[in-house]
Amino acid sequence: MRRHTQARAHTHTLSHTYTYIHTLQLAAEHIAAGAFQTAMSLLHRQLGLANFEPMRPLFMDLYTASHAVMPGLAGLPSVLSHIDA
Repeated sequence: MRRHTQARAHTHTLSHTYTYIHTLQLAAEHIAAGAFQTAMSLLHRQLGLANFEPMRPLFMDLYTASHAVMPGLAGLPSVLSHIDA
């Protein structure tokens, strides 16, 4: 019996959040990706910050400013997308 094998291209792509969390070290980039917990860990480790409640509005402003909402077609939902520089 003869076996046929096909080579398949790897099609898995990494999400922006995964990329930011695992490759970048700036807290602002983690916040922009929505990884608030890792951003707070970085800020605690790098600057000694412990109370993040006063920073909540700034986190949310940065997160929303780093995304764009594109309207969908009739009957389809809008699409939320990261803005890449």
